[in-house]
Amino acid sequence: MDKANEKKVVNISELIIFPDVLLLSFWVFQKNFLLFHPFIEICSIVISVLIFVVSLSTYKYANNDYFYFLGIAFLFVGVIDFVHTLAYKGMDVFLGITANISTQLGIAARYVQAISLLIVLIFIVRKSRRVYG
Repeated sequence: MDKANEKKVVNISELIIFPDVLLLSFWVFQKNFLLFHPFIEICSIVISVLIFVVSLSTYKYANNDYFYFLGIAFLFVGVIDFVHTLAYKGMDVFLGITANISTQLGIAARYVQAISLLIVLIFIVRKSRRVYG
């Protein structure tokens, strides 16, 4: 059988685990938002760091700096999101701060993300000027 005619076999555990995680997340959201919010933020932080790692590891193979810039931008977004998560009201990591700081950090992370996604459009058409030794 050639590769074009092969069908992807879906593992039954994939069909069970994903909906279960969604249902568990919804249940935790209903019962304890202070547990749910950091969980979702940590997932977002992990994804941001993974984008950075992939962009860093493929940097020498790319012919433009699009993914490299995107990876660095998402690393900064992940760091800001991490501090936002620690500053969340009720976490009590930073003493003497209000919920305003956490809100401002969350908004700052979204601004950095949005501006970076606009700036990265420049790198799509621009070729890299790197010289490999």
